Amino acid sequence: GVIHQDAFVCFCEDVRVRDFALAQRKKLGGSEKAKRFTGWGTGVCQGKLCVANGMRILDERAYNQRLPTQPTPLAWLASLGDETIDL
Repeated sequence: GVIHQDAFVCFCEDVRVRDFALAQRKKLGGSEKAKRFTGWGTGVCQGKLCVANGMRILDERAYNQRLPTQPTPLAWLASLGDETIDL
């Protein structure tokens, strides 16, 4: 079907279909280059809500999502640098 140019692909980073179209016009096709150009999949949800939308627009099947090598402890985030927490 037809997808409206103002439809959101990624709510976290405010990426719309027209941003993907611009990336393709600039020869930045492919999921990795589109991600770097638009910021799609790099927001708070880390792609959980938007990867499927972007892959549908790019008409690609495979997507390699790189996960963090080690999780960030919530205690470290809560301290905001007040004290050092050994990982």
